[in-house]
Amino acid sequence: MLGCGTFGQVVKCRALDSGEVVAVKVIKNHPAYHHQARVEVGILQQLNGRTDPEDQQHIVRLREYFVHARHLCLVFELLHVNLYELLKQNNFRGLSTSLLRLFLGQLLTSLRALRRAGVIHCDIKVRCGAAEHTTAGLTRIRPPSSLRTSSSSPSTPAR
Repeated sequence: MLGCGTFGQVVKCRALDSGEVVAVKVIKNHPAYHHQARVEVGILQQLNGRTDPEDQQHIVRLREYFVHARHLCLVFELLHVNLYELLKQNNFRGLSTSLLRLFLGQLLTSLRALRRAGVIHCDIKVRCGAAEHTTAGLTRIRPPSSLRTSSSSPSTPAR
């Protein structure tokens, strides 16, 4: 298991068809959580397909989604150490200016892409892994606990 939260848990899996190691977010079998996850799927499909089809904007890639035993499951590229864990591995001594500049530049690139798409990311924080450092040295924006389109009602945040 990679993690768990209010909406469900994330497990590390290997795709049978490609052999790729992926992260599968298994949503709890609850109508409200299922609805929010469907909204997340729609937003990520928009971001991956129209906003960032060339995978240049540092937005996590949703590979596919499916329902298993009445649980909505979202399949993502597997990301590696989050920024909090990176700081922890460095004994909380901080990051070099050049690495910090790289992360922040990529984070701003992804936030610009979200803005162009009319999407508001409401939960960027290093502890929850919103920004991930991949083996390629890239920062990715992961699905947050509250992601909404600019036309969404504040009382119904999209996941």
